[in-house]
Amino acid sequence: MPRPPFKFSATTRVGFSDTDAQGVVYYGRYMPYFDLARVEYHRSLDMLRAEPQEREFVMRAMHVEYHQPARFDDRIEVDASQLRREVAAAPELPLEDRLDQRA
Repeated sequence: MPRPPFKFSATTRVGFSDTDAQGVVYYGRYMPYFDLARVEYHRSLDMLRAEPQEREFVMRAMHVEYHQPARFDDRIEVDASQLRREVAAAPELPLEDRLDQRA
């Protein structure tokens, strides 16, 4: 059950490959757990699609607070919510212009 103000939680276990020699999850390996919660949250809202959509969700930023370490085989619950939804548009450049910008 998610803790307020979060709207969703996903549960998983810590894998061995995510831990260091002391069995503690390396800080950079938490991101896949966050992505799991994000994907499951979108799935629960029926917003997860494999094919390209007119509007797609992109994670622009993430804020993380580490309260205590996770260890190998710990059952962890990752809470997720969507703080805001913004629509951003970028003009599509012709292919020739995009190739010129790379040079």
